[in-house]
Amino acid sequence: MQLRNYISKTYPCEETMKLPLVLSISLLLVAICGGAVHSEVPSLINYQGYLTDGGAVVSDGKYDLTFSLYNVDVGGVSIWSETHAAVLVTDGLFSTVLGSINPLSADLFDDPQVFLGITIDSDPELAPRQQILAMAFAFRVATVDGATGGDISSSTSIGSGNSLTGENSLVVGLSNTLNGDGSTIAGGESNEVSSQHSFIGSGVANLVSADNAVVVGGSQNQATDEGAVVGGGQYNSATGLYSVVAGGGSSDGAFGNTASGLNSAVGGGRSNSALDAYATVSGGGTNTAGGIHSFVGGGLRNTASGARATIGGGYLNLASGNYSFIGGGGVVSTVADSNVASGVASVVTGGSRNWATALFSTIPGGYDNHADGMFSFAAGRQAIAAFDGCFVWADSGDTYFESTAANQFIVRAGGGVGINTASPAATLHLAAPAGEGNEILRLQMERSW
Repeated sequence: MQLRNYISKTYPCEETMKLPLVLSISLLLVAICGGAVHSEVPSLINYQGYLTDGGAVVSDGKYDLTFSLYNVDVGGVSIWSETHAAVLVTDGLFSTVLGSINPLSADLFDDPQVFLGITIDSDPELAPRQQILAMAFAFRVATVDGATGGDISSSTSIGSGNSLTGENSLVVGLSNTLNGDGSTIAGGESNEVSSQHSFIGSGVANLVSADNAVVVGGSQNQATDEGAVVGGGQYNSATGLYSVVAGGGSSDGAFGNTASGLNSAVGGGRSNSALDAYATVSGGGTNTAGGIHSFVGGGLRNTASGARATIGGGYLNLASGNYSFIGGGGVVSTVADSNVASGVASVVTGGSRNWATALFSTIPGGYDNHADGMFSFAAGRQAIAAFDGCFVWADSGDTYFESTAANQFIVRAGGGVGINTASPAATLHLAAPAGEGNEILRLQMERSW
């Protein structure tokens, strides 16, 4: 008795056609699909065959069919077997489901060489055995070969040298360590997660040690407080609660960025630090936002240490007063050239070597100006508002011009001061507005000065 198989294939607008295979035994092994996408892989194989005897179709009736699996094509001992009694055969055709009597397990297909032998009634097993090909090996989807967890509904390790002890977790890559429940290491090498619901995307030697913390990538980065995030870069640390370092850093471990305050942030650059709650450094290098709600936009070696202090940029500027502001500027040649806003709500807009040291004092720019009195104002070059309420403006002369009492309005102008004139003819030239009725006033004013 011989066995042939027919494969059904549907063509548009045509009836189903049955195409005989050339081989004497050819198997149709179709995994029975059912349920939702996330259902387990079924342990059943649909099998359809065609029986002939001496070239003629066998008589209609019922036959006992025994199916056996082997790891060799000849001889050997079967690794699985089941007998289907009284299988109905009509016009030589029959159909049955393998695994419906003796369940098929995934480990039967561990060996890539698996063969199916068939025995009809008491006849010898049909030869040759038929090798099982790709379709039946879909059973391996149920276990994920080589996975540490072995079950994708639980914890899973993909790669080599990984250590995984967390539940419902995933680790991918090389020599990564994951000890947190519900956590993920998506790739990379020598990364470590030791907390719950945390994540490392990839990279090398990154560390996440707090719950709900994230390191997206890069190398030698650390997120060590709850909800902390490091986007990438190298040697960056987010050590404050819900703190963020977006990137940047340096190949030298001494120059990474650090966000250690509550909700603090460093956007990038290198060697920047956001040390207090809600402090921010957007970028640049070696900048520090050390006061609560303080901000440094960029530049180099700037420090905003006062509460809610701001430095827009520049070089080596210091905003140490609460609510103080420095727009930029700073060093020209030496450290002494830096700008300082040390008074509460003091302002230095720019320039170099300007110091606003008192409450609400202001320097709009220039060089080597000092606003040392409360509500004072100094501008130009070497203007010193030494008392409260003073307004001091100095020209380009290379000598200090300083107030001598409170509430003075003093001006040094070597080319003269002109009011209503662009060409002062005296130290102070006060010109009356031109026009009818102003002639007498104009003459009186000119005579007075």
